[in-house]
Amino acid sequence: MSARQHRLLDGSAIGLSFLCLLHCLALPLALSAAPIAGLAFGDDHLVHMLFFAMAFPISAVGLILGARRNGTGWELVVLGGSGLFFMLSGLSHLWGEAWVSELTVIGVLFVGTAHLFNWRRSVK
Repeated sequence: MSARQHRLLDGSAIGLSFLCLLHCLALPLALSAAPIAGLAFGDDHLVHMLFFAMAFPISAVGLILGARRNGTGWELVVLGGSGLFFMLSGLSHLWGEAWVSELTVIGVLFVGTAHLFNWRRSVK
């Protein structure tokens, strides 16, 4: 994989992480305003699982290829893998309903940070 393709993969993962974070933080505000606007909509679990299904392979491939290419960076694979675990834990309600948003936000921050550092290493 070329350096350009690798940067594109990491950039895509960073973008998806940002969109997920925005969704996680903005959705509670939108839901609290829904009764005022007369809107009724719910939080669809299938949508979250589809986003995770896109994020997992992009993150895994990008981080592992980055670690192999640079000869270092396995700590970024661990950081990103931990983030994916937190995201999946939140989505699967592993520790209860109350922790869904918190676990997902922590996971997204871990994954995004890992890809940011991975992208920076590929630019050098």
